[in-house]
Parts: sequence; C-alpha cells; structure tokens
Amino acid sequence: MLPDKEHTETRNFYSITKNKVYNIQFPGFHGKWWRGSSKGWLVMVDESSNIHLLNPFTSTQIQLPSLDKFPDDQNSTDPDETRNYRYMDKTLLSANPISTPDYVFVTIVTNWKKLSFYKPGDEKWTTLENKWGPYEDVIYYKEKFYAITNHNAVVTCDLVSNDFP
Repeated sequence: MLPDKEHTETRNFYSITKNKVYNIQFPGFHGKWWRGSSKGWLVMVDESSNIHLLNPFTSTQIQLPSLDKFPDDQNSTDPDETRNYRYMDKTLLSANPISTPDYVFVTIVTNWKKLSFYKPGDEKWTTLENKWGPYEDVIYYKEKFYAITNHNAVVTCDLVSNDFP
C-alpha cells in the first residue's frame, strides 16, 4: 500500500510482479489507521479502538477484540493512558482467515513490547507472560511463531495447537 497523498477513501497498491499500481476503494476508510498487513489482510484500528482485518480485494472484514480487551499492564508508568492505534506494533497472522478458521493473530503491544494473541472465538487478547521479553520482532514459520527479544534471545511459541504455549 502506497502512502496516502490525499485524505480519500481510495488507496493505491503497487504490484511488484506486474509493475502496476491498483486503485482500490475503501468505503468508510477516513478516521482509521493501518497497523500492518499479513497473508494479504490489512490490520486497521478505528477511532473507537475497534480492530478489524480487511481483505482489500474482497472487502471482507473480520472484527477482532478491541484495544480495550488487552490485559492491563501491571508495570505501566501511566495506567490512565488511553490506548490508541499506536498501541499495536507488529501484527501477524498464522494463516489466511478465509482458508481456515484455525488462524492465530499475534501482535507486539507497543507500551510494554509483550506478545499478545487472538484466536477466533476469544473475547479478549491473551498476553504471553514470561521472562524473555520485551519483544522486537515476530515471524511465523512451520506452524510456530518465533520472536526475538531486545536481549537477543529467540523464543518459540506454539500458539496454533490447542495446548497453552
């Protein structure tokens, strides 16, 4: 997705393989922020802290639990700080939600750089509590999430199985 030049509901996407720019209409786009993309889906947060996955080619949207559904941070320096679109840093899907209902959505929460995840049917986000954070990056490879900490450790998380990670 190319940077927004005008505040319109049209977004431009550049195809590297076809060397072509596509203009796609997003009704109701104004007032929403993009927080990343994964598996062909865009992650958007609106002014009410609602989080949606949007497939730009089919206009399919999937609502995720809002920013208010993240667990409270016990170490926050400002517990009254409002959560906004900047609250989520890196975002990642394990699979395309259209192809399987068993996907996992992972994000690095920016205030404390912890890993939080959502599985379809969850009412809130689950944050991984462990001794290895804070996290700087996360990828998905061969059915597992791999996260790197700012202490140069690599942590493996099996969030796809039904067992707790």
